[in-house]
Amino acid sequence: MYVYDKSRFATYKDRWILAADSTIAHLASHPSSRPDLTYLAAFNNRTLNLQSGHLACFDGGNFILGGLVLAKQKYVDFGLELVASCENTYNQTLTGIGPDGFGWDEGRIPGGQEEFYERAGFYITGSDYLLRPEVLESFYYAYRATGDRKYQDVSPSISRSQILDSFLSLPPSH
Repeated sequence: MYVYDKSRFATYKDRWILAADSTIAHLASHPSSRPDLTYLAAFNNRTLNLQSGHLACFDGGNFILGGLVLAKQKYVDFGLELVASCENTYNQTLTGIGPDGFGWDEGRIPGGQEEFYERAGFYITGSDYLLRPEVLESFYYAYRATGDRKYQDVSPSISRSQILDSFLSLPPSH
């Protein structure tokens, strides 16, 4: 709402900044096997849970859009880190589809996923996929913020993975 009426919704801006700064300070986390990645942990009843999911891939776009609207590069940069980490969840799977749920708590790696965690920086906790567009929204904002065509180039490959020609295609029906 702040984007549409800065004076009427100035409080929204202030609340977003408080939430964004608190998120960066308290929820940003890096897997021990891949400190180059940044994920946002879940928080429940004073407990930090090093887990997330595909639905949270909107977070990068949210930070980028907020940074652009407020002309605050620190939010854009943080958003780009989140986008790159979300893209990683796609790039590391055999299907090219990010998992619905994933974690990076080194003490909770499921049996059989140790090698994957070391390489990918996460382990899969929910392998289902619900064709959500959040990652594409974040790539859109990343492209708008940077002009880097890599965000346009990766979007069609993720879209194709989401459609899964070889996995979900159905024979023509009449």
